[in-house]
Amino acid sequence: MQVQKKDGRLEEFDRNKLKQSILAAGANENEAESITVQLESWAPSMAINNAVHSQVIRAKTIELLKITNPVAVKTYEEYRKEAGSAT
Repeated sequence: MQVQKKDGRLEEFDRNKLKQSILAAGANENEAESITVQLESWAPSMAINNAVHSQVIRAKTIELLKITNPVAVKTYEEYRKEAGSAT
């Protein structure tokens, strides 16, 4: 599965990149792994032509973080803005 970036580029889905962004927001290892696994299962159902938009992944990550670690949500949102939504 691929991720479509804001600029239209496609890149392979990288679970490690996603997990690292969740960890950087302040989630612990177990929380980050759990969210990453959930996203890996969910993302293919959102894919169109085997690609899911990075903004869709970002929104779902925020949704899951709100449940798992509400404190990390604000940091994740700010981190993603600074990183240019590099999901």
